Amino acid sequence: GSGGTKNLALRRWPLDHYQALFQRLLQEVPGLRIIAFGGPDEQVAHQTLRQHFSSDQFIIAETPSLRHAAALLPRAHAFLSVDTAFMHLAAWARVPHQVILETPTFTPSVYPPRNEFILVPNPAIGGRHLDYYRYDGRPIAGTAEALDRLMRQITPESVMNQLLPLGLGFHVG
Repeated sequence: GSGGTKNLALRRWPLDHYQALFQRLLQEVPGLRIIAFGGPDEQVAHQTLRQHFSSDQFIIAETPSLRHAAALLPRAHAFLSVDTAFMHLAAWARVPHQVILETPTFTPSVYPPRNEFILVPNPAIGGRHLDYYRYDGRPIAGTAEALDRLMRQITPESVMNQLLPLGLGFHVG
């Protein structure tokens, strides 16, 4: 998820990409549990993903507030997101493996407050973040379709390639 102000929700990674990644992760890592965090804006996305996985594999965190959600983070082994406020909470909680999907809004001014994160680069951005977003109160530049195409450039395979070397118990097969 991500904030719903302006058009920042358009930097979300596509649900079908999450689904493909989660299916591969669950095949590779027996006993893995995926916990989805988010607020009311993410409920539909969570339920859509929930249809593809068993209740013990894909868990929707039912937390009444951001504070309650943040309290669960220190128990996480890895955290995957785009640049959001929750990304900063995961850094604060020192989640051992923080993986961030590059968006048009991910510039040094919003990096997590620690250096131990893994960035999955978006080849469509190519260091041109300011062509899309300048923190000037305006939305991300581009149509909804163009931004969806941009975020689709981060493939589930490229995320897996970043996750496999982390030694999270993955068995490549």
